[in-house]
Amino acid sequence: QIPGIAQWDDDLVDLIVQVLELAPGDRVLDVACGSGEHAHRMAGQGLEIVGVDIAEKMLEVGRRKIESLGLADRISLREVAVSFLRAVPSLFLIVLVAGDGLGVQLVES
Repeated sequence: QIPGIAQWDDDLVDLIVQVLELAPGDRVLDVACGSGEHAHRMAGQGLEIVGVDIAEKMLEVGRRKIESLGLADRISLREVAVSFLRAVPSLFLIVLVAGDGLGVQLVES
């Protein structure tokens, strides 16, 4: 764990929720979610999260964390390639790509 990164993640999620005026029950798609660090923070604020990533091992870590935090009813983590997501964003209030510079890009067709 990088010193200070947890506080940075907390602050980032707080900023996203505040700026976008998200409310409990709003649906968020977290693209390239990894182990769900942002997902569990958003779910802790009452948001409904679907996290997607291609790294099943990271998703497994995230699922264990989500279970231990009692947030499994608000978060679903799925192994999905980003290219599959072109039509999906219309199902969510926001699409979050807050990963570590993976260069993920959703292209509107």
